[in-house]
Amino acid sequence: MPAMPGRSAKVSAGTIMEMPSLRMEIDIGCLGGKIIMNKKARNKGCPPKIYRIERDEKTGSIIIHVGIKWPAGPSWRLLSHCNLHSPTGFEIGYEGSGPADTAASILADYFGEDRRTVERAWRGRASRGPSVAIELHQAFKRDVIAMIGLDPGEVHILEESSITAWLAEKHPEYTKPLGSVQYPGCAEAL
Repeated sequence: MPAMPGRSAKVSAGTIMEMPSLRMEIDIGCLGGKIIMNKKARNKGCPPKIYRIERDEKTGSIIIHVGIKWPAGPSWRLLSHCNLHSPTGFEIGYEGSGPADTAASILADYFGEDRRTVERAWRGRASRGPSVAIELHQAFKRDVIAMIGLDPGEVHILEESSITAWLAEKHPEYTKPLGSVQYPGCAEAL
């Protein structure tokens, strides 16, 4: 049961607290006498990301914007290209090198991996260990990116929740706890 403002709440193992003002659910449990809190939702002020995949009407090239769904409206930036396979950039709708780079770039952004770090890891010069984006990009390409077909001028929106659902179904060992990625302007991740 959530505490009233200015009051404390007594909780026990197995209790799930919902705190709407924080948009957070905490599962409290016990492990060896220590209280363990498992985050189930985002920290306040950190809305989900969306990936806007567009086929340019004039050039036919793929442009991907990353949006953060703020209450006042989304804020957008271009997705950085992880150049692993394709020298020409992003592509979708088939299982080639362009879609592989699209998959790696989206997953790198989703997991908070820097483009340069992913590229160095791909070339065997990793300084921070393995890249989850590299590990999963071929499967994500086959299952998700290759299935997106766009004509010139069309747009496809890929929700962060769709990526999370794909991970939960196909690769649950990589499912990130929500709130673990820090967005600019957000409060500290829990």
